[in-house]
Amino acid sequence: MKKVLILVGLLTAALVSLEAKEYSFKVKVSGKGQPMLLIPGLTCAGEVWEETVASLGKGYEYHVVTLPGFAGQAPIQTDKYLTTVGDELIDYLQSNKLEDAVVVGHSLGGFLSLYIGSKEPGLASKLIVVDGLPFLGALQNPAATAESMEETATVMKKNMELQTAEQYEAMQPMMLKSMVNSQEDIDVIMEWGRKSDQTTVAQAMYELYTIDLRKDIERIKVPTLVFGAWIAYKNYGATKESTARLYHAQFENLSDYQLKMTDKGKHFVMLDDPEFFIDNVKAFLDEKS
Repeated sequence: MKKVLILVGLLTAALVSLEAKEYSFKVKVSGKGQPMLLIPGLTCAGEVWEETVASLGKGYEYHVVTLPGFAGQAPIQTDKYLTTVGDELIDYLQSNKLEDAVVVGHSLGGFLSLYIGSKEPGLASKLIVVDGLPFLGALQNPAATAESMEETATVMKKNMELQTAEQYEAMQPMMLKSMVNSQEDIDVIMEWGRKSDQTTVAQAMYELYTIDLRKDIERIKVPTLVFGAWIAYKNYGATKESTARLYHAQFENLSDYQLKMTDKGKHFVMLDDPEFFIDNVKAFLDEKS
């Protein structure tokens, strides 16, 4: 009897320890059903997924993340932000037994979705990448490498770190107008940006330009849905077809993916073109793996 009590005590202690585990990111859990991990992009709070969660509705257990250093979440001290956070997200999925989760990511969050799928190919059941890429540095120059982007990314990082709050504030409206349609959404995203840690933002951008997952994604073995956007670049000569070719070049090593290009949305596809986004997500989730 004593041995049984000791065993029960050890198991209880292990469960308490698991429940008490802390991560650098914040997670809001809601709903019941198949787990879905939703990762926002640079500076954004998890609330960027509110409309998505409401539209998908019942049948999913939503794990909505706010990443460290963004939108008021405490920053972490690291020179390997993306891989550190990516490994934490993997641990979160594994520790909470969410092995069949659908992993959804926007922009930087899309990069993290690809990182998770590459490093732990059997962990997620499906991936959804919303205007995210395996190597941002090659978007304009497909011949770019992580090494060739190092100098440019370092200069960009230093400039971002040296920006005053006033300079950052003045730059945001123009930049966000090229990324999202609604002024209401722009105002919300600007507020998240104000609450974000400047050093974290600079480090994350530097890493997006100097980490190349284009070869790594060949290890991903689950169906992947990729959303692309092009209209923000229309005045610069971009077409839907030419932009789609850039996406396909980035994902050519991924064996099972489909690309959906929005004709209305800018970078924040789920906010700008919600019907198109949700219809395609639902159809993808309904497909048998």
